[in-house]
Amino acid sequence: MTSSPTPGYFSRYGRGIVTTLVCGAALLLAVLSLLIAHFTVPAFAELFQSFGSDLPAITRIVFAYGKLIALLLVVLVLAGGLNVLLSRQQEKTQQDQAFYLACVLLVLTFLWVGLIGVACYAPIWAMGAVV
Repeated sequence: MTSSPTPGYFSRYGRGIVTTLVCGAALLLAVLSLLIAHFTVPAFAELFQSFGSDLPAITRIVFAYGKLIALLLVVLVLAGGLNVLLSRQQEKTQQDQAFYLACVLLVLTFLWVGLIGVACYAPIWAMGAVV
């Protein structure tokens, strides 16, 4: 007969695994956003400047500061990952704080990637090319 885990099993071990996965996903997405900001955004900037169209404000801001924001986001996610690693052997409240921090960083990374997408396609919507 197999023994079932104790009632606090997930809160003791599972939360650390989920936190590590969330932090890993945030890091992967942050690095992806850095690559997008480094390679894709300049290509979009050249394309729309060749059309001679006026760029919306959100597009100009993302084109100007995209690499810096993406690099800062990668550093923040790495710091959050370090916090997760350091809080593994700590009390449950510190593990919960690390979990919430990892979730907030993942949401911020999703928002940044979404903002890059909106900024790249905003000039197309402004020109009326989308049906």
